[in-house]
Amino acid sequence: MGFQMGRSVRVATALSVLFLLVLGARPAVSQPPNQRTTITVFDPNATPYEKEVNEGSKKFGAGDWGVSLENLLDPESCEKVGQAILKFTFVKPVGKNDGFHITDGTAVLPDGKIAVYAGGKFSEFGAEDGADLPVIGGTGAYQDATGTMTVLEDQELCDRKGATLTFSLLLD
Repeated sequence: MGFQMGRSVRVATALSVLFLLVLGARPAVSQPPNQRTTITVFDPNATPYEKEVNEGSKKFGAGDWGVSLENLLDPESCEKVGQAILKFTFVKPVGKNDGFHITDGTAVLPDGKIAVYAGGKFSEFGAEDGADLPVIGGTGAYQDATGTMTVLEDQELCDRKGATLTFSLLLD
């Protein structure tokens, strides 16, 4: 005579298997989905601080660099909402009016900072659809942000000319 499982043992076994199947179908740690957000600010052509350093000949050349501190405005109210701290390093000239650069910067906003870093050509900033720079992180409300910052030059807002900076962010 073989082993016979009692009804209560069969029910307990079936419930245990069902529990394990349901538990196994769920992640061990419940995480909210990533959040997408878009922030647009206006950078008027009125830099409060700018410094360019020529490292070599009188012409613009490799290693020359510049830093600036830019005010960022709300494009609707025209009120100051933050600052951009930027550094451009010139890498190599291309023709008479262009060149390769490395750019890094931080947008300092009331609820955190957003960091960008990219290399490219200066002429990309004048493109009709703008220049996209990768967002490499952030702090505060933008902790570990990824995404892009699109720079559109030659915009007229707040009775001034300047550039719009649109941050398309993915937040954890």
